[in-house]
Amino acid sequence: MIEVFIESPDILFQHIYYSWNAIKDDADDNKFFDIAVASNADYLVTDDTHFNQAKDLVFPYVKIISADEFLNIIATLV
Repeated sequence: MIEVFIESPDILFQHIYYSWNAIKDDADDNKFFDIAVASNADYLVTDDTHFNQAKDLVFPYVKIISADEFLNIIATLV
């Protein structure tokens, strides 16, 4: 499966330079927060409640939204 991602022109690889450890309740989730920061993502889309503790961070700021919120945003673009 990794080869599909490697060869896809729609995949961007991003190196993480710093671990923020913003998700205390589930440390395994930090990789998703860290990549959102490193890639300057517009949104981190998740329904995982562990990310709620990172929603209030002023720095580094990541806009964390639910899947339904993201679908509403996409619906307004079409």
